[in-house]
Parts: sequence; structure tokens; C-alpha cells
Amino acid sequence: MTDGTNLPWPFPWLTPNPVTDVASARSVPSVGMEATQLFNTSVLEAAEALSRKFGKNLPSAISAELYLIQALSEVTTRPMSGAEINTAVIYPPEFLFTFDVGLEHLVGGSIIWEALGKFGDADFPWKKPVTLRSIREKTYRGLVYPGVAGSIMIGLVDDVDFSQVRQELSDFGLQDLDGSGTFVTAACTPFEEASVCRKLESDFGYVKYAEMNKIVRVNDFSPGWSLTRLV
Repeated sequence: MTDGTNLPWPFPWLTPNPVTDVASARSVPSVGMEATQLFNTSVLEAAEALSRKFGKNLPSAISAELYLIQALSEVTTRPMSGAEINTAVIYPPEFLFTFDVGLEHLVGGSIIWEALGKFGDADFPWKKPVTLRSIREKTYRGLVYPGVAGSIMIGLVDDVDFSQVRQELSDFGLQDLDGSGTFVTAACTPFEEASVCRKLESDFGYVKYAEMNKIVRVNDFSPGWSLTRLV
């Protein structure tokens, strides 16, 4: 992870292929700090809306940071001079906005720039959906593999009465309970998932384990996923 640097908008692809070279585009959106502020607002509004589903207001942001996550792979190109190996971005880049609001976890908002095979993302940054993340720690693993905000997984003991479990866990405050047998998924208060899981394990004898639902990424390429702090 590098120190924060100024962010050019839109961020260019790290590949020599002119098809994905932003400088070759005929039309590039003119954005800057206005776009950053737009996304800051979008992420916090989405986080506030999710928090209110569980009867809580999202505290004000204390600090904010922006990261770029890219899938980097060595690829072989064949210019006139012969084959050579270059590093290319093989999946659309991901911008991760993070906010410290004083809760157990950082508030995260992921936005994908889908420019793969094109001259640029015509909808970037104005029409991009925000996917909320819950970030336990500000490390490479914590930022690249965050939790899904408000989503947990629960393991139950064998032969438990699921109808009773559903009622008791709903009374506890969980929503959208789904599952069968010994595995259940549920929605809980966002950005405090670790505490919710610990309380489930301590207060309910039929809960074998409770843990956050985390992001999984493909890792069959090298050098792999990079993380760069931009702001």
C-alpha cells in the first residue's frame, strides 16, 4: 500500500494496449473533486439507509480515505519485435471509499469502473451503484477482502427446531433469516457485525459459530490484487 497520491479522473488503466488507454478516448468525462464528493455522499447515504433498517442512525464521518484495487496479471503481447511480457489490469478497477464513523468497523463503499475492452466507462462516475462493505481493519487483507455490510453466517447444532430459532433470532434483531439444516444467513446491524456474532455465540446455545460474510476474489493469477491509497 502506498502513501496517498492525487487522483486523476478517470484513473488510467495500467496496460500498454491502446484499446484501454484512456488517452486514446475521444470523449472523457471532466470530473475531479466533485466526483469524489459525489461518491462520498452516495456511500454515506447508502450506509445511513442500511443502518436505519435496524433502528440506528449512522454517526458522522471522522475521516475518509480512497483506495484503488486492481487485478494485475503478467500477459504476453506480440508486437512486431516479438513476444514480450507486460503487466495488465485483467478485471475492471475498483474504487473503495472508506469512512471512520466511530463504530466497530469502517464504513466502506465499493464502485466498479467497467472499462474492460472499451475506451472508457461512459457512465463513470455518475451512474455507478455503490456496494457497501464493512471493514474490520485498515490492512491489505482487511481492505481487499472486506465483509459484506450487515451480512452474517450462522452455524447451528444438529436437530435444532428452525422455526424456534427463526423466532428467537428475529427477536434478537436479525432480519432476512434464510437457510436450512445447520446453516443460516441473516442481516444484522451493519458495521458492528463482529460484536453481533460474538453475542450470538455467547447467548444462544444452539449457535456453533457466527461470522461475517466476506468478499472472495479469484486468485489464480500473478502478481495478483494490488491496493493503492489515492486519497
